[in-house]
Formats: sequence, C-alpha cells, structure tokens
Amino acid sequence: MQRKTLLLGSISVTIVGLVILGLLLLPLFVAPRPSFLLQNKVESFYVHYEDGKNMTINPLTSDGAKLKSGSEQFMNNLFAQLLWAVSDQEIAIIKNSTEFVEIILKETCNFTFYVRASAVYRTEITDRILLIVSGSHSGVVLFARVEMEEIHWVGAYGVDSGVKEFQALLDSLLV
Repeated sequence: MQRKTLLLGSISVTIVGLVILGLLLLPLFVAPRPSFLLQNKVESFYVHYEDGKNMTINPLTSDGAKLKSGSEQFMNNLFAQLLWAVSDQEIAIIKNSTEFVEIILKETCNFTFYVRASAVYRTEITDRILLIVSGSHSGVVLFARVEMEEIHWVGAYGVDSGVKEFQALLDSLLV
C-alpha cells in the first residue's frame, strides 16, 4: 500500500512538473512572430522575366494588390540566412538572366522577421527588396539600402517554400 502511494505521488509530481515546464515553454512555440507587411510602403514593383520582358506595376492596381500579397507570402517563408556576400557583378548577372521582382519602397523601412532554421529574429533596414524566382539563386530574398544614389545589397535569405506559387502569380500577370 505504501509503495502504491509513493508511486502515485512520484507520478503526480512528474506530471505536474511536465505541465509547468510545458506552460513555461509554450510561449516560445506559439508567440506571434513578426511577418512582412508591405501595406502603404511600396512605391512600385519591377518585374523582370527571363525572356527579357519587364513590367513596372503600381501597388494600387489589382495586379499590384496581388503582387503585394504574393510578395508578403514569399518573404514570410524565409528559412535560413545565406552566407553570401553579394557583389555588384552578381546582381548584374541576376538582373540580366533570371526572373525576379524588385520591390521599390517609398522610404527606408525596418523589417523585423523570424528566420526558422536559425531560430532568430533579424532586422533589415531597406529601401529595396529583391525576390529571385528563377535561376541558380531561385528562392532568395535580398535587401538593399540606397546611399548617395548607390545601391548596396545586403542580407541574403533563402525561402523554403512558395517559389512555384509565386512563379505562377508572375506568369498570370503576363496574360
């Protein structure tokens, strides 16, 4: 009888301990994470297709609203920060040979977001965002700051899903 009481007591203490630990750790898993919101921040979208076609899209049009929503979803799938020093030459190659969307912001903005693989929050201060949809850098997001009329590309992040959906959205804009 005494063994049963001791066993039940230690099981109860263990369960209570696990519940308390779970309640303490729960906010780490369910806390809202900041996401990319482009509301009223976009001056224009510049879309470049691999075949050389280009479009500048006003964010206030119906295509602009679709592109804003698709861009937010694309950027909200950031998985990892890439160890990639972006040179002007690489940007030129990307801009000449891949499909991408360049988001030109009205002013310098701070974006704080969560990077899943590294489980950290990052903040990028940016005037432009480049979403690469095709080529060897497909699924990459780059941020840039314009200083004295020079564009400095920083912060390269990889997207783990949503590239095909974003590609389909861009294809639908051509119709």
